[in-house]
Amino acid sequence: MKKRGLIGLIGTVLLMVVSVFGPVAGPALADSGTNIAISGTFYRQHFKLLPGESLATPDIYVVIFNKCPEEVEVHLTPTSPEGVDILMEENMTIPAGEKEMVEIGVNVSPEAVPGDYSLLVTAEIKQGEQSGISVTGAAQQQARLTVLGEAGEVFVKTILPTEETFPAEIRLYQKEEGELLPFGYSDNGELRTRAPSGDYLIQAFYKDKEVARKEFFLGDKEEKEILLTAQTVFIYGFAVTPVYGQDQKEVVSMKATYNIENIYKPLKNVETFLAVDFSGQFLEKAGILSLPTLDTGMTGGNYQYTPSQGMQNGLYEVKLAVYSNDLLYAESQTEELEVKSLKKGIDLTIIIIAAIAVIAIIVIIILLIRRRRD
Repeated sequence: MKKRGLIGLIGTVLLMVVSVFGPVAGPALADSGTNIAISGTFYRQHFKLLPGESLATPDIYVVIFNKCPEEVEVHLTPTSPEGVDILMEENMTIPAGEKEMVEIGVNVSPEAVPGDYSLLVTAEIKQGEQSGISVTGAAQQQARLTVLGEAGEVFVKTILPTEETFPAEIRLYQKEEGELLPFGYSDNGELRTRAPSGDYLIQAFYKDKEVARKEFFLGDKEEKEILLTAQTVFIYGFAVTPVYGQDQKEVVSMKATYNIENIYKPLKNVETFLAVDFSGQFLEKAGILSLPTLDTGMTGGNYQYTPSQGMQNGLYEVKLAVYSNDLLYAESQTEELEVKSLKKGIDLTIIIIAAIAVIAIIVIIILLIRRRRD
């Protein structure tokens, strides 16, 4: 009886604590009761912004889960220090058992005071009666904010090999303790922002494909301009294989197979080359495909290549390169082909050495015979 009374007392105390302090934000899924829960990436963020700066990126969001058996109206309430606004959609309707993703942005006014702060997003179900069921509940996520006093400035621009501006989606991350924290975002190929001293990573995307990346360090009060050349042509499945003669023993040439993908705009005056090294030395550059226009999409093919000096025993290292109007747009990884099957001719040097050795032996024998006669 005493044990049951103690358990009941502990349960009562826990209920009182929850009723006083409300729901607690968890790192991945904050849940109060059975009605609503919240997840996402907002809680992982440590925003570092200067007065007058803002940050909004698809990488930062919350996900609201409706765990009720009915459709509910949900209201998001932001809590932030003076001079700081949390930018988000605040009202939504979520069907029973469904979820809603909401992107979160932060804006720091020019009058904000430098310092460390907490940002809070609370999701609440609006009280009401639906089909005779009363539904209430709330869940929260919390993030950190540092309003900085000083910083450097970085300008990022994505370009084509022609130096034209390329409309990439740019994402800037700060590298901190092994994590990548979103720090800037642009969807028009240009990004300018102020940032504190530290290590950063830029990634550029086009149609969800990464077209450029760069890591860099930004110093205190440093101004840095970064031009990223976007890759819009990609080479897939490049390989070189030996081609044998009629005896199926001697390698007479090599076959190069490839697929070329153009993801942006048609390219004019396209030339495709094999760059060939032999035994560690550059051998030659061989043109294998010439097109007046390389359309968007995939273009595949193969080419049988024989070096101008013929195939020899040794290691061939081959790359495929794609040019448009003499500008490099793509280059493959290096493929290797080692040839060992060719019949070796008799080297003239070996013949001379062998002849000298034979003559020397004959001379020695003649000298030995003469000495015995004497």
